[in-house]
Amino acid sequence: MFNENDQVALTGPIPFEQAEHVLELSPLRESGEGLLPGDVGTIVDVLGKGKAFTVEFLVPDTYGYPVAITTVGPEQLRPATGKDLDNCRFRKYSAAIVAAIPTLKQIQAEEKA
Repeated sequence: MFNENDQVALTGPIPFEQAEHVLELSPLRESGEGLLPGDVGTIVDVLGKGKAFTVEFLVPDTYGYPVAITTVGPEQLRPATGKDLDNCRFRKYSAAIVAAIPTLKQIQAEEKA
């Protein structure tokens, strides 16, 4: 049984069209591919007493920028391992995403303009 905040890895693919929330800077938009087996996410909600889970997949080292947020069944998940985390395919996008996220100073300057 999985719980909120558990780190999990996918056991099978989720096509791009089935990923429920794919943000603007998500690497999935660039590649056009969906989530793949081994992609790591964090359970943010347990639905129907464990019949489904809302999982947030993040780009590492970006202060939590989401790749996608989607709902999956327990058969699509397994506990994430250290190897899964080390081999995260989204890590290569970290620097570009951090550079594209506005800083607080930039946001305040835009508000004053």
